[in-house]
Amino acid sequence: MTLKREGDSSDRSATSAEPLDQYELFARHYDLWLEGYDEDLRFYDGIVDGGRVLVPMCGTGRIVNYLAKNGAMVTGIDRSQAMLDICSVKLEREDEELLQHIDLVQGDVRDPMIIEGGYDSVIVPHNAFLHLLSHEEQTVTLDNLIEHLAPGGRLVMSVFNPEPSRGNGAMLHLGTKVNAKGEVVSRFESQDTDRARQRMTVHHFYDVSRQDGALRRVTARFEIVYLTLLDLENLMKGCGLEIVGLYGDYSGSPFRPCSDAMVVVARRN
Repeated sequence: MTLKREGDSSDRSATSAEPLDQYELFARHYDLWLEGYDEDLRFYDGIVDGGRVLVPMCGTGRIVNYLAKNGAMVTGIDRSQAMLDICSVKLEREDEELLQHIDLVQGDVRDPMIIEGGYDSVIVPHNAFLHLLSHEEQTVTLDNLIEHLAPGGRLVMSVFNPEPSRGNGAMLHLGTKVNAKGEVVSRFESQDTDRARQRMTVHHFYDVSRQDGALRRVTARFEIVYLTLLDLENLMKGCGLEIVGLYGDYSGSPFRPCSDAMVVVARRN
């Protein structure tokens, strides 16, 4: 395993730049909520079937690790150092042979990526693409990814199927779990929707406590866009991708208007 850092992106305008590492506050709690969930991993593995795989916005490396264990050569890229640090710590527990299948790169997918191309597959994890707030950022990122995709290679992207009025303004309790330190972690979320601009402001709250200690709250706020199926189709077509599969979930069910997700498999011509 190697960890590389892409070049400085300080030329990005101050108005479009986001904080350097918006995930740092709650990165340590991120994996707790995905323990035992592998439906998306099995879907990606079936699409990839080995080969060279690029995972942009890879986070703490859940997808990277799984695909490498199933024989793929995987490069994960993320701009969050906190997320990559957690990924690196997890990979230190793996054997040396597995680490030969993994490269990690710190970088921003909106910038040119100084990595070798020719990937058989690109996997954009669930909802990660929605953090690209403008059409320009979305198309620039897709162009960057396609440039590293071999002819005939596939790009897999999954985003939620929007239902903008659902949960608007309400505080939702998403569950309570106990972490490896014995702390009780309760997760809450609320969202505000700007339907005219197809944007959501999502507030995350993690309440962390012990029986013999005070409760502390970790909070983070993100703005994301939501995309319709027509938006996705136009983006893919505009960037030279042909959609060859559209599903409503990770079990491969056909997409329907009431589906929770839009899982798109597209091919570079």
